[in-house]
Amino acid sequence: MSSKNEKYLDSLRKVFSEGVDKITGQILWGILVNSNVYTPDGEEVGASFRGTGKIISELVGEGDYLDYYMSSGFTKEMLKTIGFNADAFENDLRQKLLDAGWKIEKIEV
Repeated sequence: MSSKNEKYLDSLRKVFSEGVDKITGQILWGILVNSNVYTPDGEEVGASFRGTGKIISELVGEGDYLDYYMSSGFTKEMLKTIGFNADAFENDLRQKLLDAGWKIEKIEV
């Protein structure tokens, strides 16, 4: 992993010091991709889709990039089928990052 991605991972670990489970990681992947992402220090830390998957797998401590790559939409839909408000959960995760001083700018594609 590059030193830039190591910094990215370390910054995420500070925010999610209580740990992240696989489902949370899958939702988090969707927040971080297609975005300009900046740590509280103002450092841009975005990665590719696969690179973000690798970072999330390291954060979770389970699986590899394929467990998180392109998983957010499917996971949210699956959670909705059991009555879980996945959109609110995603917003809570995003807000946790913002409250910690992160800046996330979605890229319109």
